Amino acid sequence: MLNGSTLAISELNSRGGVAGRWVEHVVVDTDIFSVAHVERAFRELADVRVDAITSGYVFVEHAAREAALQCGALYLHSMTSEDHASIVEDNPARYAGIFQICPTEVHYPTSFLHFVDELRSSGRWHQRSHRIAFIDTTLPSGKMVTEPTVTTAGRLGLEIVLVETVEPMGVNWTPIVERIVRADPAAVMITQFLASELANFQQEITRRAPNVLVYATYTPSIPEFLELAGPAAEGIVWTTVTGTYSDAIGQGFESRFHRMNGRRPGRSQAGLAYDGIHLLAQAWAGVSDPQDFAQVANELRLSRYRGVNGAYSLDNPAQTGLNFPYTTSDPSLGQAHLVFQVQDGEHRIIGPAPYAEATVRC
Repeated sequence: MLNGSTLAISELNSRGGVAGRWVEHVVVDTDIFSVAHVERAFRELADVRVDAITSGYVFVEHAAREAALQCGALYLHSMTSEDHASIVEDNPARYAGIFQICPTEVHYPTSFLHFVDELRSSGRWHQRSHRIAFIDTTLPSGKMVTEPTVTTAGRLGLEIVLVETVEPMGVNWTPIVERIVRADPAAVMITQFLASELANFQQEITRRAPNVLVYATYTPSIPEFLELAGPAAEGIVWTTVTGTYSDAIGQGFESRFHRMNGRRPGRSQAGLAYDGIHLLAQAWAGVSDPQDFAQVANELRLSRYRGVNGAYSLDNPAQTGLNFPYTTSDPSLGQAHLVFQVQDGEHRIIGPAPYAEATVRC
């Protein structure tokens, strides 16, 4: 995220900044699990009168929202939080300056269920069982087994045979994988945000149950996942509500990122952070005073922007990015709900059309 936003700022400043103003990058560290640390980070930024604040996941969402209000500056984040979207929608005046620039996690389980159903009916999958399992986490955005999930699974003829809920870190995966083996699902969906934890799980389940299809959310996009998981990563399927496309725009970003940093970006947050800076720049270019936060917020609502992670349209009651195809059928307004598979050590998009570059390997 830091490298993606740094690249965007470097590009803007090389062209003279925004409306003749140099863009300065102010970076603070924080513990995204700690209310006190998050509040302190926002105070540090308020003290230097920043024009906007960006962040990725903050797992103390309420603290971040309220700290942003105290700071006064615009706040653009990517928590993928359906709870946050609902709160903003219910309190539009209070949170008018807070934008979630990506879609929420609400369609993750739907994506999984339809993926399994389509794969099962394709006739190409050696596992044609109707049994599935879920591993949720206790974190916000980590709970996939909801009433709509259960209803959709039943409608598709899929049987949920196991639901596990784990802490975000320090998980002993051995007994959980043992229960998966006993439940004998054809596929398991896991919501685990830390690359090291998912890598440990993937190594264990590959060793104990190599025929189970693993479907993860977001985390394999983090570059260290492939390094930590090693050969066990091969074949894992994963999805993200905001991923960097493999088209010419995405490839151009990857090339520039590599030249600046000496390594390739991940497939989600680096591109999202890059796009977020350009979203802000587009809004700042439309106002005379970047500290007129109400005016800048209005520009953000009116903006349409096509970035490396797809299209951004924030003019909706939740001030949240739109999901293609689940919340908009128009790909020019939303970010594609991408599904990847690790094939020969590389992340390949396998859906949806027209973004797919490979077909799933069963």
